[in-house]
Amino acid sequence: SRRDLQRTQTIRRMDLAATKGKSLESKYFVDKSAPPLGEGAFGAVHLATDRLTGEKVALKRIPKRMTDDEEFQREMNALIRIRSLGGHPNICALRESFNEGDNYSLILDYISGGEMFDHLITNGAYSEADAARLLREVASSLAFLHGIGIVHADLKPENLMLSSQKASDAVVKLVDFGCAEVFDDKDEATIESVGSRGGGLTAAYSPPESLLKNVAIKPSTDMWSLGVICYIMLTGLHPFDLTGTSTDEEIEDRIMSGDFRLRNSPMTSHLSESALDLIERLLEHDAKKRMTAEEMLEHSWVRGETATKDIIAGSDTRLSRLRVFKSKLQAKFFQDCVEWSDDDEENTRRKTSLIERAFKSIDEKNKGFLTAKDLGENFGERLPSTAGDSRYNSDENGTDLISITDFHNLLSENMQHKYFPRGTCVYREGDIGNAMYFINSGTIEVTTKDGSHATRTQGDFFGEGALLHPKRIRSGTIKCLTPVHAMEISREYFEKY
Repeated sequence: SRRDLQRTQTIRRMDLAATKGKSLESKYFVDKSAPPLGEGAFGAVHLATDRLTGEKVALKRIPKRMTDDEEFQREMNALIRIRSLGGHPNICALRESFNEGDNYSLILDYISGGEMFDHLITNGAYSEADAARLLREVASSLAFLHGIGIVHADLKPENLMLSSQKASDAVVKLVDFGCAEVFDDKDEATIESVGSRGGGLTAAYSPPESLLKNVAIKPSTDMWSLGVICYIMLTGLHPFDLTGTSTDEEIEDRIMSGDFRLRNSPMTSHLSESALDLIERLLEHDAKKRMTAEEMLEHSWVRGETATKDIIAGSDTRLSRLRVFKSKLQAKFFQDCVEWSDDDEENTRRKTSLIERAFKSIDEKNKGFLTAKDLGENFGERLPSTAGDSRYNSDENGTDLISITDFHNLLSENMQHKYFPRGTCVYREGDIGNAMYFINSGTIEVTTKDGSHATRTQGDFFGEGALLHPKRIRSGTIKCLTPVHAMEISREYFEKY
């Protein structure tokens, strides 16, 4: 039967992906007396520790009888494909799995910051600048997923986890693939997608076409959901349930009829025109016209060019003061990325983005923010105190507090984010080259005319050869095997660093 075939395929994939030759206990320590981190759909989730590195991970044990469950099949099919294609720093990774008697034991990223939903409740709406960075991370993860044939299909604040409880250094981790659709390269649902369906998703985040119950899930489904999330992040309200008291049926009716006002509304009067444009294009009723993840990554608001910083008083002035460190900060980032590319441990490189890793390398005490003192200690510079000046985001001693958003903005002034769709040829052998790239997520293929072949993935770099070649000639052809997010370093700054 179809159900038996689905179960057989899932078991075969899990058996192929399982770690061989080592037991769970030999690699991880689990304190069995400690209470679980939480209860999932298929059992408890426990905290475990990598015996070699001391890193904390999440352990989920799944009874093998659950392989009959459609939600389990969807999640495992998605997680295994994500892992096989290199993973993404903003997606909770399946690090490895063990086939143990009656159970499958899954080792996943440990995410300590809780749900974005809880952060919204505790701290209220985000500034546009912080929201833009977080949504850029989500859009990057969706561009990766959609490019490798996966639709999350249940995007909501509860499924966006934060890596830290401190908003100043938290990055997004996308979780829960129990509703995911997995497609083949022809964009048609295969047996592994467990059948397309339009209904059964969270109504408040479903696009109008999904509420019809007979329309297949597509990447545009996720983009509508992200539009709702964007509205919530910036206003603290749901666009189709402003009072928070509506029933699912009432919300569905408003979604179907397009009954919400974005412009000329007191709820959105504080938002920039660029933010309104983004929400408008995400909450487009016509799925064919709706913004894609790749288009979202190129939007000026998401890139941080037009997002306002109203909730962060004096942000522009503060950053201008910190630019005394910019060149040294960028040089350190460059040098660190080169060194990190030599890491032997695959999970070390893939668990965090390059910018998050660089931020944490300076924030040695894990405060969740950087200070001018931190930068001064690293680079031998000092800034005058800002005590008593309310224009700056600072503590009671007048110390500037630098969030990961500020840090990102400082780095990005001379390092460009580049997003390449799957299949893109970045450059060809023999081309003239004026830039090199650090891979933040995704996988590339390097080929040469003499037949050599190699792949590079997250944490690696490419393109430096042309910058060292006297005639600036590219020595190989670069093709994207998955969607790729890279940091581009121009020749000018390569020579400077």
